[in-house]
Formats: sequence, C-alpha cells, structure tokens
Amino acid sequence: MRLGSWLFTKSNLLSVEAYYPFTKKGKGLAYQPFIIFNSPSGTIYLYGKRNLWSLLDALFPNDPLPRRQLNQDLQDSIRGKIILNDLLQDPDVWPDLRLQVKQGGWVNPFSSFEGNVSDKNDVTYIMSASASSSESDITPNLMLLEKAFKHSYCIPFTITTKTALKTIPAVIIPLKLKSNYKVIVTDEIGGDHIVFSIIEENGSNFRPKQASVFKSNEITLIEKEIKDRLKELDTINFDFPLNRPLDAGMKWYEMDYLEYKRFLSCKDYSQWRLKYAN
Repeated sequence: MRLGSWLFTKSNLLSVEAYYPFTKKGKGLAYQPFIIFNSPSGTIYLYGKRNLWSLLDALFPNDPLPRRQLNQDLQDSIRGKIILNDLLQDPDVWPDLRLQVKQGGWVNPFSSFEGNVSDKNDVTYIMSASASSSESDITPNLMLLEKAFKHSYCIPFTITTKTALKTIPAVIIPLKLKSNYKVIVTDEIGGDHIVFSIIEENGSNFRPKQASVFKSNEITLIEKEIKDRLKELDTINFDFPLNRPLDAGMKWYEMDYLEYKRFLSCKDYSQWRLKYAN
C-alpha cells in the first residue's frame, strides 16, 4: 500500500518481472542493475547496486547475505532474476517491507540519448528499503476478516493520528482482478477500527468514499462495509490524472479528505456517479 513517500508490502508479494544487471555508463556498460518489480500497488522500478542492496538487507536483516558472492551471481541476467525471485519467496525472508519510493519520469538506462527521458512523473522508483514491523500483535477481529475475504493479507500500517505516529496491523482486501483497488481495515485505535477504500494509480491515491469508523464489537457491520466498498470499487474504471503524492506525515483524516477530493475531481467522476452511485 502506498502512503506518501512510503510503500508497504509483503515481501512475498513482490516479484521480478525483468532484470538487467548491466546498464549504460558513459560509452560502455557498468554493473548497476535495473529491475522491474510487480507489486500489489502496481509496477515499481529499482536502479543501482546501492538501492538493490538496501532491499536485500531489508529482506534478511538478521542474517545478511554474502555481498561478494551474490554480486557475482547477479551479473548474469537469467540467473539473477531467478535468484531474486527465490529470495523474495524464501521461507526465512522478513515478511514485511517498508519501501521509500519517489515518482519520476521514465529513463532508458540503456541509452544516453536525451529523447529517452520522459517528462511525466508516472514511474515509481525504490530508493531504499527497511524491514517493517508492527508495534502490536494482530487482534482477533483482523484475523477473522483476513479469513473471511479471499486474497486478503495483513501488513504493518503507519498512521498519523492527532497526537502520535502509530504503526499497527491492517488487513488489505484487494479486488481479485485489480490488486491496486483495495479496502483497508486498521487494527484498533482507541477501540475503533478505520475502514477506507484506496485506488493506487500513477503513484498517488484516490478514495471514492471517505473513511468509516466502527467499534471493535461491530464486526458484522465492518464485513458489510467491506463488501459494499468492494462492490463500489468494481464499478470504477477511470482515466486517473497524475498527482503529486501527499506528505506521508500528514494526519490520516487530512489525507482521507484530500484523496477523496482528488477522486471527485477526476473527469470521469460525474458520469460514474450518475450511472452507479445512485
């Protein structure tokens, strides 16, 4: 899930789509890997050894990988892709990642021509990674919801309340055929669960409906809210505009409001509202 300049994901939900160990440097090539990942938040890119090793160190924080040997193995494009995918699926891998990301234009790493640079900020790049963990254990309500909805999974979720920055578990329930369309349910904050919908497109979020708050004993109402929001998400097929990601330190209710307003400002919103919302 994207939150400002951070992207949270399960390690085993990342996969390498393409791996190129050598990229353009001056008139020749240098070992500076260029990697295209698939993730629940869409396609993300990584460029350079330093950023790659930030990711690899985050995957195995308590048992660092051997740099010299692995760098040699990763210089082969076919073997390197297999190794990286195997590491992401390793049973001992750290389960949760917090990726620092930024938006930028597409840059062709295999050419120095200026025409290979896009002026659109439509590409998400991984700049660094860290092992992410929750400050508290998952509660029974989230366990029930994770079992109740197919394709759902739990991740640590960082949220800024009125008084503090908290990292708590959250259940992510994506649409089956649109993994970047999802409903999120946070663990308890002051006895309440927050339920909201997110559409991740072009590196920023859009919310078709503002967040709802439920007491911890309202599990039946929470399940109904999730189903209603998934049904609503399934009707949306917009051409979303490019927007600058919001500040990750913004309070959650401010972010909820602004990302909802962004959805309302989409050019397809009026037609969708007339057809589906009523």
